[in-house]
Amino acid sequence: MGFRHWHGYRYGKSDIYFICRLEPLTEEIHIQESEIDESMWIPLERYMAYEHVGVFNKQMVAAAVRGEGLVPGWFEGYDRNPETHELFVPGVPEELGA
Repeated sequence: MGFRHWHGYRYGKSDIYFICRLEPLTEEIHIQESEIDESMWIPLERYMAYEHVGVFNKQMVAAAVRGEGLVPGWFEGYDRNPETHELFVPGVPEELGA
């Protein structure tokens, strides 16, 4: 799981991005077609290899897979201004290079 909050993002509004790791009760997917065009289950390896998944999303998912709990963190390439950006990622055990 992870959490990102940018103050004054697009159009001067805040942007909240939240990712969590869950276990499904079923593999059946019900979507609200007026809001979502497509939904599917895919293996993690396929998601991570997909060229249209952004670097930030891949880093968040990789951190969620490795870590335990949320700690303040950062990813290379993102503005490091605590007045406008907050990023919380899963804590990574030291042996994994936290």
